[in-house]
Amino acid sequence: MGEARGWVWSGGREPEQLQLSPLQIPEPAPEEVIVENRAVALNPVDWKVLPSTTLGWQPGHVPGVDGAGVVIAAREKAGIAVGTRVAYHQNLEREGSFATHTKIVAKALHVVPEGVSFAQAATVPCPGLTAWQAIDKLPVEAGRDVLVIGGGAATGNFLTQLAVDSGYRVWVTASERHHPRLRAMGVAGLCDYHDAKWRMGLLDALQRTSGSGNLYAAIDTVGEDHARTLAPLIGYNGHLVSLQGRLNTPPMPGFTTVISLHEVALGAIYRYGSELDWQKLRAAGQGLLGAIAEGQMQTPEIEPFDFEDLGNTLARLKAGRQRGKLVAEL
Repeated sequence: MGEARGWVWSGGREPEQLQLSPLQIPEPAPEEVIVENRAVALNPVDWKVLPSTTLGWQPGHVPGVDGAGVVIAAREKAGIAVGTRVAYHQNLEREGSFATHTKIVAKALHVVPEGVSFAQAATVPCPGLTAWQAIDKLPVEAGRDVLVIGGGAATGNFLTQLAVDSGYRVWVTASERHHPRLRAMGVAGLCDYHDAKWRMGLLDALQRTSGSGNLYAAIDTVGEDHARTLAPLIGYNGHLVSLQGRLNTPPMPGFTTVISLHEVALGAIYRYGSELDWQKLRAAGQGLLGAIAEGQMQTPEIEPFDFEDLGNTLARLKAGRQRGKLVAEL
């Protein structure tokens, strides 16, 4: 079908070792399409998987999970027309989004509405759908107190808005520069995680506002060790949702607050998801994109970068030297 370009992996553990190389545009299988990428978004998982030995990558593999673009080729069983604007979250085991063209199964596509740019659309799949899965874990009890960790990051951006929209009283940790944006989303309170005493301040605020002095749920975006520190903040029959890893041992003694533990792993749907799971995920993606188109939801703050500098930019993300959601437009 012609030539493409992409950033390929040759066994290196570091983002700087990715190389921009010429590629062949692949042919789609019966239920697949070829997307000509117009925007590529970077996510932490993109650098975290580079040292992995369990994904079956061979030298020349193209990484990357999130992209948005136009369908330029589709087989009949794909059920989607050439020319459709789409966003997607790719299977980590398949050739990814760090290229001008990506082959992907049609069921993983989300149609991008008019009024939503490709750059905006590319910010949605990994952080937006992860946030939706996290909120979906909670039995809805409007008015209860929910804590979102890391509201300034892309996933936290979507978590905060979805939690507020679900009717929860939402508390968020974020650095102070994000506070005005988050406050405008309707949160109940903000904590600066640089303050070592933010947990004590949160408990005091909960006591003043609800009288309970504890949370209904906490959603952690940092990791297992950090998630464990949130468990004492959660009240009886509450919920702890972990987006980075899982808690393999209970964080609280038995017969105490009996909180429920939840893990989120968006990419696992490729191996374990049923058709109903895919239907729900597609509906969630369309809902997020539709809300953005209607001005009812904000995408993360976008920090543009040059596709020609993707390897170095991914290294910058790994080092935590970005200020927004890194997106390259092609």
